[in-house]
Amino acid sequence: MIGDHEDDVRDGLSAAQDEVRVQRFEVEELKETKAAEEQRSRCTADRDRRADGPMLPSPLHGTLHLTTVVQRTPVLILIFALLCAASLAAQTTQGVISGRLLNSVTGRPVERAAVVYSSSAGSSSGSSASDAAGFYYLPLLSPGAYRVRVTAPGFQSQEVQELELPVAARIELDFRLRPLSDVWEAGQYNSVFLPGSRTIVTFFGPDVDSSRSGSFEAQKGRIGTLESTVSEVIDSSAINNLPLAGRDVYTLLITQPGVTSDAATARGLGLSVNGQRPSASNFLLDGLENNNYLITGPLVPVAPEAIQEYRISTNNFSAEYGRTSGFLANAITRSGTNGFHGIAYLYLMNEALNANGFQENLRGLPRTPDKEVQPGFVVGGPVLKNRLFFSSSYEYFRSRSQQDPQTYTFPATPGFFDFTTDGRESTRLIRTFAPPAVAGNGVTGKLALAAPVEVDRTLAIQRLDYAAPGGKDHFMGRAMLSLLTEPDFIWSPYKDFISALHQNTWSLGITHTRTIRPNLTNEARAGYSDDDLHWNRPHSEIPTLGTIDGVSLPGSPAFYAYKNVNRSWEFLDNVIWSRGRHQITAGAGLLLRASDGFLTAGRDGQYLFTNVLTFALDRPALFRAAINRTTLPGFQQPDSNRSFRYQQFFAFAQDTFKVSSRLTANYGVRYEVFGAPDNVGSVKDAVVQLGSGTTLAEQLTGATVKAPGSGDQQLFGTDKRDWAVRAGA
Repeated sequence: MIGDHEDDVRDGLSAAQDEVRVQRFEVEELKETKAAEEQRSRCTADRDRRADGPMLPSPLHGTLHLTTVVQRTPVLILIFALLCAASLAAQTTQGVISGRLLNSVTGRPVERAAVVYSSSAGSSSGSSASDAAGFYYLPLLSPGAYRVRVTAPGFQSQEVQELELPVAARIELDFRLRPLSDVWEAGQYNSVFLPGSRTIVTFFGPDVDSSRSGSFEAQKGRIGTLESTVSEVIDSSAINNLPLAGRDVYTLLITQPGVTSDAATARGLGLSVNGQRPSASNFLLDGLENNNYLITGPLVPVAPEAIQEYRISTNNFSAEYGRTSGFLANAITRSGTNGFHGIAYLYLMNEALNANGFQENLRGLPRTPDKEVQPGFVVGGPVLKNRLFFSSSYEYFRSRSQQDPQTYTFPATPGFFDFTTDGRESTRLIRTFAPPAVAGNGVTGKLALAAPVEVDRTLAIQRLDYAAPGGKDHFMGRAMLSLLTEPDFIWSPYKDFISALHQNTWSLGITHTRTIRPNLTNEARAGYSDDDLHWNRPHSEIPTLGTIDGVSLPGSPAFYAYKNVNRSWEFLDNVIWSRGRHQITAGAGLLLRASDGFLTAGRDGQYLFTNVLTFALDRPALFRAAINRTTLPGFQQPDSNRSFRYQQFFAFAQDTFKVSSRLTANYGVRYEVFGAPDNVGSVKDAVVQLGSGTTLAEQLTGATVKAPGSGDQQLFGTDKRDWAVRAGA
């Protein structure tokens, strides 16, 4: 509170000072005095006499942010923002603060007023100006807390602090600017009773005269939406405070209306939105694609501590977004600020802290080993104050567990060698890749083994933000790395035949935002991602070996080796033009994908024996292997290497029209070319040529296999007539 203090602002105030600013008063609960009661009575009576008097504000809670400005012409501003979080509806990561400036006396618009904004973190700032109708727009702002200040010649300045802008939100913030001629008296100390609470605020200045104005009303911003999309913001508070299964930030999807769990398909996250398939999803990170095209989940998982917030959109997408009929998950990573902030964490799991399961207790089994350790950190701060900021995050995950024990049957040594000779292949295999020692009947023996389940994962994110001098240009660069290993992906009791899975992923993203004019802004994004998923089939020279009676023999149990390398390039550009009640957005995007790899199904062959004795005698009962059908009647193994290219393009235009203070209309059009995969590699695929007939059954009867031709091979035709109209209010 301001009172008689030795550091009182009035003691050092001189007529030459331009401004004195006092911020963050902690509002105290005081006993309502007789003077306060009389003050409130006068306020109420004066309000009743004035038809245009402000309404009594709602009860105040929390911290009052007060800014006092003293100019050569005495002026004081007392203003604060009472804003609450709300469910919003849009997909773009950037938000908009807009509104209208009016003369508080005449009600006429105030044009050419300067509207200056700055983020509380100090990472971004800029300015705009009101047009002839008094409207102003601050487009393409990153989510966060902002300070907005309005100044105009001949009017009292006003300022709002701690204005929270969620991801892809619109805040309507109107100002009624008070003419300097409406200031009634010289600066002096006054006390005002805040109606609806038992609180007295003492202030210095002329602009709140309780004997004449009646009461003080806070500036209230209206939180709205950029588009009429059905969506919800998952902010950092929910991410940090709610339990997340597997520390996956996207598990909060299940809390949204219309979302059900559908894990039976094992696709994506196993969530169905509004009856759509779980694979109908589109994951964005910092406005760029983050899709895993194999399982349709997020390509790179992100630690919850590295996510600032994200938006889930489940219906009625704007024209800017497509490629899915289910849901959009649009997340943004944390950016650095002018202050150094960081967090270090360690998550630990051990079976010693767990109770045994019911079935395990029933069967007399011990607790399943389950050890997990997950350390990590997030740190951010300035490199150049007010210009260059960094944010770094790192996380390591290590998990060790095992499956339930299973009983395996192995050849018993040395008894097995009594049925074979040194020259046979079976003898060489058993001597080179010895089975576990078992006794049994001298020929085979049983042993219970539990297959290990091991996972190692490393996640790292590095982000840089740069604000150019003048505030017209903002740059963001982000690099991500994900290294995943499952050492026992395809496990075998013969340690030399265990297949390990590796998935190495890295991506880059760049964003440039430029304010061309106060009402014209351009946003350009570019991104690249590289995802390498593969597992091997150890000792591919040895076929898969098995017996009808279930004896485990040397050889990899994997039917094939696999490798898939996906590389994606993405380019986006959006232009936002604000004019009067309209906010027009137009843009286009290009997605280029390359997929190279192989799947060697059946390449190494399979031998099936009747029992272990026929294996010892090298007498298989069955042999099968993959062959190239286009070379028949000759025998040749197929080449599994493939190379595909895939292009997608879209363009859109939409308008957000503010019909009234309570109604906003959105309408737009989107054009999409989904393209088709082209086989550009040296190895092509044979296609089925349907025969003649009136029904599909008749056509299949006369179908033939057509050998591939030369040149690129398109798997299916490209549809270039996809237009969509989007509208909502």
